Amino acid sequence: ISRRGAVHHFSGKRTKELCKLRMTSTTVESDITIKSRRHTLGSRRGATVLAGAGLFLCTLLKSNAAFAKTAATTVSTAAAPTILPPMHKILLACLLPTLLGFYKSEYGVSYGYGTAMAASSYLILASISQSAGLPLALSFASSTKPAAILSSLTATVNSLRTLLPASLPAVHAFALFFYGTRLDLFLLYRELCLPRFRAMRERIEDRAKKQGSRLKRTPFLLSCTFLYFCMVCPVLVTTKLCEGMSMSCAVGLGGGLASFL
Repeated sequence: ISRRGAVHHFSGKRTKELCKLRMTSTTVESDITIKSRRHTLGSRRGATVLAGAGLFLCTLLKSNAAFAKTAATTVSTAAAPTILPPMHKILLACLLPTLLGFYKSEYGVSYGYGTAMAASSYLILASISQSAGLPLALSFASSTKPAAILSSLTATVNSLRTLLPASLPAVHAFALFFYGTRLDLFLLYRELCLPRFRAMRERIEDRAKKQGSRLKRTPFLLSCTFLYFCMVCPVLVTTKLCEGMSMSCAVGLGGGLASFL
């Protein structure tokens, strides 16, 4: 009886082990099958997405081809080649605001930064608009009467509304001009309305005075000027490489490439 029990016990244990091995092998095979199926489905989906993106790109380019050609022809016929402002003017536009750092150390990297971006980009934007036959009338030298100022602002807004959709470099320059102006306005609000920022400005100025005379700030301010000039250089590159390109063409190409990628 004990031998029979031992045999039955051994055979039952062996059967359980075999069942476990079979279940394990079945599970592994099913996992491999599922992974291979997922890989196949993923590759098919990827191919489908790429094909759809390519089709969308082709359709988008075809739909925008006529409009882009018309816009480019309009810009090229209405606008002369863009004459950029001299480099010394752009350098001065970056240097003069940075000199505020001699008055307050913090101004060289706050108001100096925002004003340098706005002034240098405005020079480029004015050159682009002048070449396109849409000069910016933002000048108050002739008259300071409210009616004359309002008329000047209205003419400038109308010129920008006509220029920006037809010129990618103008949009780039205007974006930098808007950024610098917005930054200056925010810094002015912060300084006038938040006392703790005025206190922070004075602490920075006290630490700067402990380091010596104001003339010792010259190397730092000159390096800031060079930095601001380098930050304006992309607008110069855009003006040269994308001259005559309208925003509709840029959006069409950008949207098609983004959907493809």
